[in-house]
Parts: sequence; structure tokens; C-alpha cells
Amino acid sequence: MIRKISAVKLSQLKTTFITSKRLLNLIWLVDKKLFLATGVAAVIPAIVPFINVYIYKLVIDFVVEAVSSGFFEISRLYPLLLLRIFTYFIQDAAFSTQTFVNTAFWLKVPIFLGQLIYQKTSSLDIQYFEDSKFQDLLEKARQSQVFRPQQLIQNLFFGLQSTVSVIIALVAIINLNWFLGFLVILVAIPEFINESQRSKIAYGIWDANASQRKRHGYLSAMLQHPRNAKEIKIFRLAKNFLFEIKSIQEKFAWENIKLTRNNYFFNLLFNGLSTAVFIGIEIFIIFEALAKRVTIGDIGFYTGVVNQFQNGLGGLFRNLSGVYEQSLYVKSIFELIDTKPIIKEIKNPLILNTKKPHKIEFKNVT
Repeated sequence: MIRKISAVKLSQLKTTFITSKRLLNLIWLVDKKLFLATGVAAVIPAIVPFINVYIYKLVIDFVVEAVSSGFFEISRLYPLLLLRIFTYFIQDAAFSTQTFVNTAFWLKVPIFLGQLIYQKTSSLDIQYFEDSKFQDLLEKARQSQVFRPQQLIQNLFFGLQSTVSVIIALVAIINLNWFLGFLVILVAIPEFINESQRSKIAYGIWDANASQRKRHGYLSAMLQHPRNAKEIKIFRLAKNFLFEIKSIQEKFAWENIKLTRNNYFFNLLFNGLSTAVFIGIEIFIIFEALAKRVTIGDIGFYTGVVNQFQNGLGGLFRNLSGVYEQSLYVKSIFELIDTKPIIKEIKNPLILNTKKPHKIEFKNVT
């Protein structure tokens, strides 16, 4: 049983990886410069906070030393303050750049993916459009292309940002006490498992309701399209259509409310654990400072590092969970793109002479 579950998990991870990789390859074709700019803009905000908090540690240590000794060189303080201002400027510039490149990128991506889907659907045989399963796939791909690919790519880039933050913070925390890093990871893992499970259930609800969403779209179009207005009024269908639309919406809403409610209580629990660990680490650092094993500036530095580590790790797990969730939806786009035409084009087709066209003859037909 355990082997079977592990095999399913590995299969899901493999599908997520393949889907993400294929989407990245497609996005790379859209605009290479914007793609690289998005990556750089994601990494800088992960590095700068650590530089900033370390500079602040040096400033605090300088002030403590000056107060305790009664002597200080003001010239040592100016470079630190200038560096701190500069890091704030770099951080703001990185966030502004991130917003700009993301906006520019996501204005282009839907057009690119839309064209791929339109080209594919226009090349397929009529037989597909009379198949209810293909209609469900087409509906899922059509809905997924709007924002799911963008969210998946954003989750990947923000996941990269979180990974850089976690690595830098982990090195700093291990330098203080390796057990603290282990404790934060231990608390964050259940949150990741919970988010992954929530994503899987949410997709299951969305996927299971594909035919109902298709019916909802059909009924909505019937009520809103001018050409149907006469028939709707003559046969008094509006009331029945409205009742069915409401039933579909309420069923879908109730399933999602139930999922959100269950997730809410788990979030309260994990947030409480996370807060307890953070406060515990803060108290540990304070006692280390009282024992003179770290400086006063180190209190602020390590508190900031632990905060960045906690946020980075939580962000990493949330983004990995987001990648998994969005890949479930984006997969339908690639399933559509991978659909093969039933009638295949001949490599060397016969070229008709338009001046003397071929005849179609019926012989011995009764």
C-alpha cells in the first residue's frame, strides 16, 4: 500500500516537473530578455534584506561601543548609513522592476498561448468536437489558459526567490545554532503537506465539475444571446434555466467553502506553531546576548535572519504547492496541444490541375 502511494506521489511530482519545464520552454520563446529580467528581479529582493540587516547590526554595535567607551569615530558611521540607504533604494528598485517585467510578460503570454490553442483546435477533425470527453478537455484548457500559466510561472520565480532567502538564512542560523534551523523546518513541513493536499482537493473539485461548468456556460449563453430571446419568452424557459444555473453555482460554491473552512483551522494551528517557534528563537538569542556569546547588534541581526528564514521557508513551500496546483490545470493545455489529428496530411499529395479538374464517376450503381 505504501509503495503504491509513493508511486502515485512520484508520478504526480514527475507530471508537475514535466508540465513546468514545458511551460518554461514556451515562455522562453515569448521574450527571452523579459524572461531573464524576471529571474534577476526575483533574486535581488531575496539577497538585499540580509545585507541590510547585517549593516544595521554593525550600526547597533557601533552605537553600543561608543556609549560604553565614551569615544567614537563618526567617520566609521557614515559609510554604514550610506550603504543602508543604498540597499533600501536597490530593494525598492528591484520590486518596481519585478512589477514592470511581470506586467509586460503577462500581457504577452496569454496571446502566445491563445494562438497555440486556436491553431491546434483549428487543425483537429470534426470528430473531436462531437466527443464529450474532448469537449470537457477543451473547456478545461480554455479556462486554464487565462491565468493559470502566469500563476505557475510566478510561483516558480517566487519559489526561486524563497530558495535563495532560505539558503542564505540557513547558513547564518547554523552559524549560531544548527538546532534552530532544524526546528523552523520541522514546523514548516506540515504546512507544505497541508497546502499540497488542499491543492489536490481543489483541483479534484474543479476537474469533476468540468461537464457542469460546460452546461453552466451553455445555459448562460442561452439566456444572454439575443437570438434566443424569443424562444426563451415563448416557452417560458427563463425560470427553469435560472434555477439550474443557481443549482450548479451553489454546488460548486459549497464544495469550495467546505474546503476553505477545513483549511482555515489548519492554518490557525500552523501559524500558532510558527509564532511559538519564532518567539522561542528570539528569547534564545536574547539570553545568548546576556551571556555575552553574541553582541547586542547580533540580537537584531539574528532576529531578522530567523524572520527571513521563516518567511522564506513558508514562501518556498507555498510556492511549491502553488506550482503543483497550477500544473494540474496547465496540464490540460498540453493535453490539448498533444492531441493528434485523426486524418493525417500526406507527405507528397497529388496536385490537382485546376484547368482540367478530375472527374468523380459512379459506375454500375443501382
